[in-house]
Amino acid sequence: MKRTLFLLVTIVALVAAACGTIGSTTTTMTIDGVPGTNASGDAGASDLVPGAPGATIPPTSVPEEASPPGVIETFADLGADHLSDAEAAGVINGTVAAPEYNSVPPTSGTHTPAWAQCGIYRQLIPDAVQVHSLEHGAVIIQYTPGWDPADIEALESFARDKASHIIVAPYGGLATPIVLTAWTVRLQLTGLDLDAIEDFWLHYANEGPERVPCPLEIDEAQGASA
Repeated sequence: MKRTLFLLVTIVALVAAACGTIGSTTTTMTIDGVPGTNASGDAGASDLVPGAPGATIPPTSVPEEASPPGVIETFADLGADHLSDAEAAGVINGTVAAPEYNSVPPTSGTHTPAWAQCGIYRQLIPDAVQVHSLEHGAVIIQYTPGWDPADIEALESFARDKASHIIVAPYGGLATPIVLTAWTVRLQLTGLDLDAIEDFWLHYANEGPERVPCPLEIDEAQGASA
């Protein structure tokens, strides 16, 4: 079985641009149906390796706040600036400070030029990489490493059924076992709730600042491309 990985851009690290932390608010989200802005798409390919050999996963930028599980939260939009290739390589290698975000996992902000393709991962995806996927309208479902294998398989099966604008991956340091993110929004779940996950995906998939195709192309659970 072939394991699909992206190629890591290897460039000399520069000093990273810092991004100020903005506080969050907890509220029941009103879905207004406003579409994201059209975009011509980013140049290049998804060429950054999540969890590449020698790479480190930057720690989260802010401590997790107490938030009510099961309530969709909205966070201030930190923008969508790109790191340079050199800055991105330094962030992934741990030699450059990671951008600061206002939620765990992040829901917007400065990110790498490369993004994680939609699909199923069994490795951690660095914050700065997954934010770019959110910008493209991906819904990211993340779970605590070591969580119930049956629940993890259910999440992965859900992603295969949707087949577009969805990522499933582990994430360390979550306040609840399962957390969903899209651009500027987050849903924390204390257990598997496929109805809530379905509703979140229906409302937020392909609703990021950029409308970019994101078919499910990675399936590390099966050890090969989808």
